[in-house]
Amino acid sequence: MARTGQESDQESDQESDQESDQESDQESDQESDQESDQEAAESSRLRRIGVGVIGGLVLVAGVVMLALPGPGLLVVVAGLALLASEFDWAQRWLDATRDKAQTSAQKSASSRRSVALTVLGGVLLLAAGALCFTGEDFGIPLVSRVNSPLTGALLVLSGLIVIGLTLWQRRQLVAAGRRGEGPLASG
Repeated sequence: MARTGQESDQESDQESDQESDQESDQESDQESDQESDQEAAESSRLRRIGVGVIGGLVLVAGVVMLALPGPGLLVVVAGLALLASEFDWAQRWLDATRDKAQTSAQKSASSRRSVALTVLGGVLLLAAGALCFTGEDFGIPLVSRVNSPLTGALLVLSGLIVIGLTLWQRRQLVAAGRRGEGPLASG
């Protein structure tokens, strides 16, 4: 059958429409991909900002707790760990802090005298925390300024952490010494 000019024009129009539809679909897919990439970048930036703010606040709180009652070093490490999830510099600081803390813990747990003194310090923190719960200032002006249940709770928490970590580290060192490793190895 012979095609008329009109049928041929209709077919070429249909083919042209299909091609332009395909091009349009490709362009909209590209635009959609670009929008998705932009949304992902925005989400990543917001996450980075959020981690920076929260990690920074935790880090500052830890530094403050180094001078005040509370588990300062642990909070500093927690703040650095949060920041390290997004920032390379924080990962380097975290690694250095972790190494120094590990070295200090091994050094303090390697002698019985150091362990005894550290545990005594932990017990004193527990006692000070218990006294803070009473609200009594004992006639000492400075105590009346910091005496509160929150201070007591932080002191008790610090004492428990000090005692727990010291005894755990001592146990680790003794076990390593039995295996012939570490500073407590005989020979």
